Amino acid sequence: MSAKIPRKGDIIINPNTQRPVKVGSRTWLNLVKQGVVEGRYTDPKELGQLPEKYEEIPPEEIEEKIEQVNKTLPRHQQAVRGRGKYKGKIVSRNKRLAPEEVSRYTAQVATRAVANNINTLAEYEDDDIEGMLEKLILAEMMGGNSKPRAKPKKVQPQQEAYEEVEPEEYDYEDEDEYENDENENWEY
Repeated sequence: MSAKIPRKGDIIINPNTQRPVKVGSRTWLNLVKQGVVEGRYTDPKELGQLPEKYEEIPPEEIEEKIEQVNKTLPRHQQAVRGRGKYKGKIVSRNKRLAPEEVSRYTAQVATRAVANNINTLAEYEDDDIEGMLEKLILAEMMGGNSKPRAKPKKVQPQQEAYEEVEPEEYDYEDEDEYENDENENWEY
C-alpha cells in the first residue's frame, strides 16, 4: 500500500499536538523543517546556491552570477547575496522601481503596442484612436509578450439624426373657442 502524498490545502494531523494542520501553512512548514512530517519544502526566496568557499572566490564572479539571475526575474525583484539563514545562497528581494524606470518601461510598452498595430490604427477615425491606443497599451502592459491585435471598426457613412417633417396644419378657429372658455371661468 503506497502512502498518498499530501497536496497543498490537504489537512493532516500534527503528530506533536494531534490537531489538524493544513498542508502549506506556517505550522506545516515548521513541521517539515523540523523533520517531524515528510514533505518537500522549497523557500520561494532562494534562487540559487553559491559554491562552497564562496568567500574565496573574487566578488566579480559572484556579482556576475547574480546579474545572470537578475535577468530572469521580474522588474520588481532583484537577486542579492543571502545573509543570516540564507548565507551562501542567492535570494530574491522586492525592490521599489524608480520613477525613471517605470517611465522608460511604459514608453517601451507604448512604442511596442503602436508598432505592432500601426496598420490597424491607421484605419480608425480620430475620435476612436485615443481610446484604442489606451486599450492596446494597457493590454500590452498586462500581457507582456502577448500581442493583442486591434480590430478595426467598420466606418459607416454617417446619417443625419434629424428628418425633415412638414408641420400639420393648425386650426386657428379651435384656439379661439378655448380662449373664450377660459375667460368665462375667471372672475375679475
